[in-house]
Amino acid sequence: FLCPTRAESFNIPGLEAKACGLMTIQTGYGGQTDYMVENTDLSISYDMTEVKWELAYEGISWATPHIQSLRIHMRWCFNNPDEVNKRGNQAAMEAKDWTWDKTANKIKELI
Repeated sequence: FLCPTRAESFNIPGLEAKACGLMTIQTGYGGQTDYMVENTDLSISYDMTEVKWELAYEGISWATPHIQSLRIHMRWCFNNPDEVNKRGNQAAMEAKDWTWDKTANKIKELI
């Protein structure tokens, strides 16, 4: 699963991909970093860039993924299909810890 995003609050599709047994390649910025795991997922490096093309986001900076980092990760996946499958199996196990019930219990503890 590939997601070179600029900014996400959580990025549920990335977690859904992990739950389906896919390792992910995602920008190392934003909410997806909460569930990305170093030895399972690949993190795309980035630079922070001020948003100048959208008035609603004036003064806000988003991540701009490095294309070279993305290329390196994609090439690694192409050259290491067995490791990608192994990481996908691990990703499915990790995703089991992210359920609505567990989230509700955490919120309940805070109240």
